[in-house]
Formats: sequence, C-alpha cells, structure tokens
Amino acid sequence: RKKGEPYGYSDETGNMVIPPSYDRAEPFHEDRAAVNIDKKWGFIDRSGTMVIAPQFRKLGHPKRFHEGYALVMKGKKITYIDKAGKTPFKMQWSNASSFYDGLAEVSHSRGTSTLANLGLALKSALSLAAGAPLYEDDGSIIDDGARRGYINTSGTEVIPSTNDYTTVFKDGIALVKVHGQWGAVDRSGTYIVHPQYSKMHYFCDDLAAVYDGRKWGYVGRDGIMHIPPAYDEAGDFHEGLTRVRAADDVLIIDKTGQIAFHLPAGLEFPWHFSAGIAPIIKDGKCGFIDRSGSIVVSPQYSEVLRYDVLWMMGSSM
Repeated sequence: RKKGEPYGYSDETGNMVIPPSYDRAEPFHEDRAAVNIDKKWGFIDRSGTMVIAPQFRKLGHPKRFHEGYALVMKGKKITYIDKAGKTPFKMQWSNASSFYDGLAEVSHSRGTSTLANLGLALKSALSLAAGAPLYEDDGSIIDDGARRGYINTSGTEVIPSTNDYTTVFKDGIALVKVHGQWGAVDRSGTYIVHPQYSKMHYFCDDLAAVYDGRKWGYVGRDGIMHIPPAYDEAGDFHEGLTRVRAADDVLIIDKTGQIAFHLPAGLEFPWHFSAGIAPIIKDGKCGFIDRSGSIVVSPQYSEVLRYDVLWMMGSSM
C-alpha cells in the first residue's frame, strides 16, 4: 500500500484476497477485522463481507473482537457488541475492558464516558495480568479512586464495582478494599482473604504481606495467617525468602517465619533473591549475597541489572 491509497488484505504469498477499499483497516482476530469507511468503523469477515456495517465513531483498544465481544463507542456511550453486531446486555458502567478468561474490568466514573476514559481503563486493565497499580514506599497498594469491578460474559458483576477499590488480577487473585479494609478475591468473586487489613501486598510465592495497623505479617491463599504480624517492615517472598525488619534488626526469613540469617550491619538489601543470590549495597557499591547469608561477590560494582534469571554487573569503579 502506498501512502494515501486504500487498505486491503493479502494472504501470506502476497496475493490480494480482499480488494483495497478501506480508509483504515485492522488485523483479523477471531475471524473479524475492523475497517473504517468515511470515519465510521465496522467489521468484515475473512471473505470480505461487511458483517457489521460501519457505524461506530470509535472502537476500544485493541480494535478487535476478544472472546466473542468487541468494545465500541455507540453514540456517546461505550458498549459491547457480539460478532453479529448485537448488544449482548445493557451497559451500566462508564469504562470497560475486553474480556479475558471470561471476565472484563468495568468501572464507574463521574461525568460523560469518553474514549480517553475507555483507553485508560483498557491500558490499566487489559490485564487481568498486566495492569500495574501504584505502590506506597512500603509496598502496599495505593487506592487510585477507581470503583473497579469485573463482569462475566452475561454482564453480571461477579466482583462488585461498588467496592472501595479493586485491583487488577494477578495470578488469579485481585485485592479488594471494602469499608477501608483490604482483602482478596478469586476470579469467581469469592473472598479468599476477608477484608480486615489496613494494608496489603499482592501474593508472591503464595504469601501476601498484610498490615494489621501495628505490625506486618503474612497470609496465605487459604486465608490463614502463616506468619503472625511481628514486623515493622515486610517485603515480598521470592524463592522462599524475604526481607523483614523488627525494630533495628533486619532479617531474611523463610516461608515458615524462621530466620535464615540476619543481614549484617552496613549492608542494604534493595531487591530479592533470583537464581539463588540477591544484590546487596555497601557504601554505594553493589555485590551479592547467597541464601545462607554469605557474601559471594564483594560490593565493588556501580550497579547490577537483572535479566531473566541472570544478573549483569556494571564495571567496578
């Protein structure tokens, strides 16, 4: 396609199978492709037949069907459509995301729905896996004010959008804030941790750090307190270990709460264990410590970076 010419579709050999006739065109997904004619979006099938006439000013992001539904701007409101162009259920929410594994994020906001709102919701929430919340310095999640819930493909809220706050899903679990207290739900909306904590982290290694208003401890996916609240600071578990602080004592503990080792005075522990080692900092220089607490690389590097399961060390200075 040359600049200014219409869009069409070719097969993998380069043969044109759908003639160029569209102002804009998106890739096929679930046997439908979004196309734009005269500033209106519709959908074609793989034969090039227009199965949903161009009528929508804007589409959600990404501009495609996912699990049988697409998001469109109909008039001034966002809604879902099925592959026949029908609206499957009444929309009661200002913002929405595509469906992933049978659930879609929805939320209420003040004022009129806009594609900016739609895009914001989608980019933060496409993710039943990816949307990252904001964090306090202690690792607890900041309430961003979104009244976020999740619906199934029949439009039923399985996790209410009336909660104070609901995070995006991570490993099948979302954190919820109800009446100012944090808990956790699974994808059916069932509480696995009843809201009772003033602060809470995501689960890592099947344990989540929770703050009862006085001390930090760790709760499991079974809702049981595995490590009672006893710490002034708490990190997240990785490879079965995490950093905690009790008064002036910085400890590395295992998932039973047993002390693996005390961090020597003068050392900082800025990250977590990966491939059996963790970075440490002393006097501004980086090195590594192993799971027994032994320094295996003396602090000498200006920085260390993690790549997958490997560590890269910067030049010593």
